[in-house]
Formats: sequence, C-alpha cells, structure tokens
Amino acid sequence: MQAEYLNEHQVSEMTGISTAKLRNDRWACKGLPYYKVGKSVRYSYDDVKTFMEGCKIQFEEV
Repeated sequence: MQAEYLNEHQVSEMTGISTAKLRNDRWACKGLPYYKVGKSVRYSYDDVKTFMEGCKIQFEEV
C-alpha cells in the first residue's frame, strides 16, 4: 500500500530532486505543492506522481 503523504526524503528518492532543492523551492514559493503541519512538511503522493508524469518525454512513432 502506497502512503498518501510523503516526507521530503521520500520525495527526493522518488524524483531525484535533492532535499536542498525541495527546501529552496518551498522558500521561493515554487515547485511541488506541499502541506505544513506544525514543523512537518508533507507532499501528496498524487501531486508528486502528477508532477513526474508532466516531466515525461514521449517520442512520436515515425
């Protein structure tokens, strides 16, 4: 079963984006949407998956 929410380390592992980049993006109000509960930062699995699908490169068959 896939967790509904991921921490920054799980997102980093899943996407290859460093935790430093994720932190910088949050500070700059850009990048992946996230939730803040107290001091904890969580990302929705569905948002991360959608982000990754948006980065997909497909080639047309000739």
